[in-house]
Amino acid sequence: MATYVDTTSTKERNRLLSASFGWMFLGLVITAVVAFGTVGILTLGLNGANPELALSKYLWLLVGSAIFQIILIIYIQVRVFRHGGDANILVPYILYTANMGLMLSTLILTYELETLGIAFGLTAGVFGIMALYARYTKRNLSGVGLVGIGLFFGSIILMLINIFMRSTQIMWIVSFVSFGAVMLITMYDVWRITKISESGVESRNLALYFALNLYVDFIYLFMRILQFVAIARNR
Repeated sequence: MATYVDTTSTKERNRLLSASFGWMFLGLVITAVVAFGTVGILTLGLNGANPELALSKYLWLLVGSAIFQIILIIYIQVRVFRHGGDANILVPYILYTANMGLMLSTLILTYELETLGIAFGLTAGVFGIMALYARYTKRNLSGVGLVGIGLFFGSIILMLINIFMRSTQIMWIVSFVSFGAVMLITMYDVWRITKISESGVESRNLALYFALNLYVDFIYLFMRILQFVAIARNR
């Protein structure tokens, strides 16, 4: 009887964590559907009477999507900053993940589906390992988050410097450092959600915000792993 009560209590405390992963998964599904749908529509346009016009509209759509994505993430951050866990970001979250699908549709046109599938599988594996470790570790991972964020911003600065230097070695350093940084950030994000979840705090809006963090982590890991897989397969 006591064991049953403890198990139920654990499930209750983990509800926020489960909801966050559920919303993240939904976001990935939306992104994939929009990405493949966009490529399908573009293919019909390219096979139509005016392929140049279809391609031109697609390129302008990508530019607009990039601008819209920046606006969305700023809006979400400001809304969460002002309202905290009570911020309703359901619609912005769905728009963000759908818009990401438009932007990532270029990957379907660039890489073979097999390469994309391998990269996605590896990303899911790496993400899962990081999440499981963060979920069950007894260690405090707040320092890991700080290191990850520091490495990530350091890689951005190095990438900007490399615009002028154009060094292949620096490019690889940036790729691996940023990849490692996001792995650490992923562990920290899952650990943070776990701690808040275990405290009994729960709301759909809070789950959506954490889901957005996990979603961004997953997408960035996928982009880096895709780069590595594509290079390995082309050798």
